[in-house]
Amino acid sequence: MVTTKEILREELERLRDDIIRRQKDAGAWASGKTAAGYEVAVESGTRGWLGGYSYAGVLEKGRKPGKVPVYFKEIIRRWIVAKGLQYKDDKDLNRMAASIAWVIRKKGTKLHRDGREVYIFDTPMKDFTDRLADRLASFYSIQTSNEVYKQWQP
Repeated sequence: MVTTKEILREELERLRDDIIRRQKDAGAWASGKTAAGYEVAVESGTRGWLGGYSYAGVLEKGRKPGKVPVYFKEIIRRWIVAKGLQYKDDKDLNRMAASIAWVIRKKGTKLHRDGREVYIFDTPMKDFTDRLADRLASFYSIQTSNEVYKQWQP
């Protein structure tokens, strides 16, 4: 018989896979590093989590303007290469990265500027909690029925 720990692991893995699919569908995909960083851990039948990089939240609403890491231009360079964007040479790549980094620092990302939201996390989280509640309710209902049945057996 399946355990609550196995149910929790299955549902957390399904949540991770749903988030990754939605991330791809939204075009919020470059190298796959963010998706590879999602980690499922289950400590018991009632305690588990899905973790990931702290910056993953910007995939849903974009990044507001403001302070950026010192090495932000290098992050943007790697993003340009991973996305397969066209540039002539290394100098052109640096120019593009500096320009994009400046716009993000001053105005935020396009997703933020457009005021849009892509439901990469919210919808899968709701689906996860609904599924988990249904599966655990069924599990405990069967467990309870089995215990009651055992009590009434001669």
